[in-house]
Amino acid sequence: VREKVLQLLTRLAEKYGRPAPDVVAIEIDLTQQEIADMVGASRVMVANTLKQLYEDGIVFRHDKYYLLNMPAHLNAKESFHERNLEDDSCPAYYSREFLGSGGQ
Repeated sequence: VREKVLQLLTRLAEKYGRPAPDVVAIEIDLTQQEIADMVGASRVMVANTLKQLYEDGIVFRHDKYYLLNMPAHLNAKESFHERNLEDDSCPAYYSREFLGSGGQ
């Protein structure tokens, strides 16, 4: 469930996200039940997963929006992003400053 929730939040961040230093605010109002429906899990499982992601510093909640901590998330997905840094059609291309290469 954790991986499915992270994949969903990443896709939503890419589509609806507003970048800020180190985080992307997912600017749509999502309930735990809606997330559960999208990933095919129970609301309780999603609530437990989100709690763990909060504790791990990967996902935060501010007002009604979820915030995805890009450095923490990218470190977890570093190998994927490193493979795609040169492909400007991949969202990882635009996130390379979070990996420390800082280029344009």
